[in-house]
Amino acid sequence: MASRWKLVRNLQQYAIVLSCCRIANSSQASNKFANTSQYRITGINHSKPFCRNVTREMADLLSQVADVDIDANGTFKYILIRVYGPDTTDNSDPPSKLIVRGYQRASYHVDIYEEVQAKQLKQLGLECECEGGGRIKHDRDEKRLLVYGYSQGFGRANHQLAVDLLKVNFPGYEVTWTNDGY
Repeated sequence: MASRWKLVRNLQQYAIVLSCCRIANSSQASNKFANTSQYRITGINHSKPFCRNVTREMADLLSQVADVDIDANGTFKYILIRVYGPDTTDNSDPPSKLIVRGYQRASYHVDIYEEVQAKQLKQLGLECECEGGGRIKHDRDEKRLLVYGYSQGFGRANHQLAVDLLKVNFPGYEVTWTNDGY
């Protein structure tokens, strides 16, 4: 995978590869566009199999990142993070996923972000953006999770998205959210 990504030298070329993949996979496929020298990146086959491999490889890489990692009990800060592959910050709708991270050891929301970015994602070659934050009250004994509040640094996360991820990862829990509180 690394050798394929090295061929994509910058963000603009990566966007072109993704555009070619979408065209090759659409019902209105036009190989003329994908093979035009203006859009062709030397050494890359723009056929459907390559495009599927790029998506599959990115999906495999993203699947290595857990959807949820929070402390087992207590009240703590959390952030909602969008994770995506390298050089995919353009407007080409790159493969990405949302993850939830929350730890009592974090004094600030940015502490969580820096830990995730440096220790979890960087070694996989993934990038991330914080979508916002808040707090989670985790009561293990009562099997309840309450998502609420906001981050002063990152703003309020979309708590519904966080709750959706938590429900999948904590079956049998009552998972709710509110915009009230800090």
